[in-house]
Amino acid sequence: MKKGLFIVFLVAMLAAPAWAHTERFDKVIDKAFDASGLSRVSIKAENLRVEGWDIDSVVIHAEYHVKRTGWFLSGTESYDLDIRKSGSTLRIWEEQEGSGIFGIMMNRTSRNRVVVRVPHSITVDVKGDDCSLSLLDLSGSVRVEFDDGRLRAENITGPEFRVHFSDGSAKLYQIQTSLDVEFDDGRFQLRDGELSCLRLHFSDGRAELDAGISGEGPYRVRFDDGRFDWTFPEGTAADIEAKMSDGAITTDFPGLKRNRHRDNFYYSLGGGGPSINIRGEDGHIYLEAYPEMKKRVD
Repeated sequence: MKKGLFIVFLVAMLAAPAWAHTERFDKVIDKAFDASGLSRVSIKAENLRVEGWDIDSVVIHAEYHVKRTGWFLSGTESYDLDIRKSGSTLRIWEEQEGSGIFGIMMNRTSRNRVVVRVPHSITVDVKGDDCSLSLLDLSGSVRVEFDDGRLRAENITGPEFRVHFSDGSAKLYQIQTSLDVEFDDGRFQLRDGELSCLRLHFSDGRAELDAGISGEGPYRVRFDDGRFDWTFPEGTAADIEAKMSDGAITTDFPGLKRNRHRDNFYYSLGGGGPSINIRGEDGHIYLEAYPEMKKRVD
């Protein structure tokens, strides 16, 4: 049996040079649409950047560059964008097709990206599977859903920002909005935020907020297993209630010594204000306030 396998392997190696070759797929797509009458843009792509701008048009630029080298049977691989306008919605859907590709010692590299520029205030819906997503300078409602990948968003100031993902990471910067976040396993980070409302729910992983509050809420955090951190900037006023079923709560607030609490924690920060409610099943809650002020004192 072993001798037979060795013969098959030897024959494959001797025949391999005949299969060794290089194939490329290159495609560039440029489209532009008048945004008059549009209220929503829906996009699905795996390597996507969406930018808001002051021009009343939607501009799409996509590049696909794929290279396969080595020993493989020739097959097909292609990318395209399905772009459709229906009423007040523009739909931009990435399509990938491949068949008949099989080989050994094959190396595949790709440089694919889609850039979409939209009016700042338009509603943007983004979807992806295994993806890399980037959002910048949007002041309309934004909804993002992906299974596995990473998201980076900066300067999002619309009425609502919704981020739902299964696994991966999301990093947000300069966010002023009502925020709805849900993920199963991964990491979520918010820096320099001002939240009018918060709903955050995660099953496993870590969530870190460096954000103030600017409305009546509600502000609600729920997690099953993991760690949750919230750092409040100077000037924040809120009534904070945190509870853990199995774990710990660590706090560092003005006028209190850094302390560790087993189950429950209640505190009126800055004289009190909107209610912030945090619940965890298993893990750790870490709460800190006014780090800038403490640095100046030091």
